[in-house]
Amino acid sequence: YIQSFKPSVIDLSQNNIGEVGASALAESLKEDQMLSKLALYNNKLETQGMESICMALQKCNSLTQLLLGNNKIQSEGGEIIARLITCCPTLAQLNLCNNQLSDRGVSAIAKALGANKSIKILSLSSNKITHLGAKDIALALESNPALKKLYMDYNNITQEGARFLARGLLSNTTLEKLQTNDVDANGHVYYALSLLAKNRSMLLSSNGYVPQRFSNKAQEIIYGAVQGKTPATLDLKYFQISNTECKSLSSICLHSKSLLCLQLGCNKISAEGMAELASGLASAESLRTLDLHQNQIGDEGCKFLCAALEKNRSLTTLCIANNKITEEGAKAIASFLLINETLLQLSLCGNLIGNAGVKSIGEALGRNAALNLLDVTENGIGNEGALALASALLANSSLVKIYLESNKITYEGGEGLLQVLEKRKIPMKLRLEGNEILKEEFTTLRLLAEKTSSIKLLLQTCLLYTSDAADERASVDLCGRRTIKK
Repeated sequence: YIQSFKPSVIDLSQNNIGEVGASALAESLKEDQMLSKLALYNNKLETQGMESICMALQKCNSLTQLLLGNNKIQSEGGEIIARLITCCPTLAQLNLCNNQLSDRGVSAIAKALGANKSIKILSLSSNKITHLGAKDIALALESNPALKKLYMDYNNITQEGARFLARGLLSNTTLEKLQTNDVDANGHVYYALSLLAKNRSMLLSSNGYVPQRFSNKAQEIIYGAVQGKTPATLDLKYFQISNTECKSLSSICLHSKSLLCLQLGCNKISAEGMAELASGLASAESLRTLDLHQNQIGDEGCKFLCAALEKNRSLTTLCIANNKITEEGAKAIASFLLINETLLQLSLCGNLIGNAGVKSIGEALGRNAALNLLDVTENGIGNEGALALASALLANSSLVKIYLESNKITYEGGEGLLQVLEKRKIPMKLRLEGNEILKEEFTTLRLLAEKTSSIKLLLQTCLLYTSDAADERASVDLCGRRTIKK
């Protein structure tokens, strides 16, 4: 029948034709130049059968749909199909769902897909694909000029695979739908960041809705991205954001006119990611608050950040608590403060800047007229550093809140601090809880502060601030500290 009538549509789905039937079908297809659709769902096709059929189709210049779902095609079959893709310029839809391609077969298809200009719809669902296969598909997306719909449900690509796909989306301009329903909320957030970076919308599910199993915060981010809208507050705490996502975040900061607050606390951003993010921060026009507490930026990352913020003219609140910043990073912060005229609040709690670091920052604040809050809680600061900071502030008129909790300041240091700060004659609030000051000594310091006309020594007897508890999700303030009852 096929050899005689050469139909344009052949649908032999669910006929269990197997390898023998596939070979016979291939013979009849060799001379069919009119075929546009070949559907062979659920036919127990394997490598040998696919090789016969693909060889027969290589000369077909009219095929637009090849539907091979629900068969037994393994990695070798995937390599055979990849060769067909390279020599079939009309193929627009390829369905390979529910096979056994694995990473090897998908890798071959991805390489063929990279330069393909015809395939618009590709289904690779249920094919035992891991993050390695997803990485190859992502590379194909970066250069593919045609693909519009990609289905990769029910594989095992994990968050790492989602990261690769999100990176591919940054360079892709044609994809309209990416379906990986089994990927968790974090993975979908990575996709969302790529969309926001490119300022374009895309469907990320079969029905266009965000899965209800995701948290409200994740749903809000993903839904906004699907709609092509950057929220005023982008809360990404605890989403395991790594250096990979920083390229997207940099672009969002650079181009967004609506983003006011970027919360990146409790993630995995290191100096490498900070270098990527810095380029966007330098020119961010709308961003007012940046929270990076409890990451891994260290001194090198702090240098990248400060270099960027020397050029920024919008940021008013910065939190880089719990980032292993030492005296070296503090020097970079000091250089930034000498230039910056917009930052109002700076949190450095839970770092390692010590006496030398706080002295550098204090000297810079002597020439800074903007900052009004400095938090250097839990930084190994002793009497020497506290007094150096206070002395430097005699030339400063803007700083009115200083948090020095959980350091190494003694009663003598606290007393000296009050005496020096009193000379400023500027109303201010000071925190000294958790230092090496006995309860009765602290009471004495409070009485001394009350005698001044300008200093208010704050004390919350029912709360204890701890930076090492910041990994708890509840009650974490902007400075990365969790409040817990004594």
